Amino acid sequence: MSVVEAPEAFLYQRLTSQTAVSSLIGNKVFPMIAPTGTALPLVVYQRVSVQREQSLMGPIGVPVITIQLTSYDTSYTTEATS
Repeated sequence: MSVVEAPEAFLYQRLTSQTAVSSLIGNKVFPMIAPTGTALPLVVYQRVSVQREQSLMGPIGVPVITIQLTSYDTSYTTEATS
């Protein structure tokens, strides 16, 4: 799996495999919306845009994908100092 083939899966794998991140959130990384009742802290991600250069023949090159990460915790202070 590469970032070009599956950027969201790559992001999930990177976040959950990083010790500094997983020690805080475990595997609580969700696409678009977290399940109701999931304990905090957690991270939600979503693809917000895909841009690709255009030519007269159609799209060219590798698309540029923007993914938004939103982290949630019980308070701003807890989240900001983590």
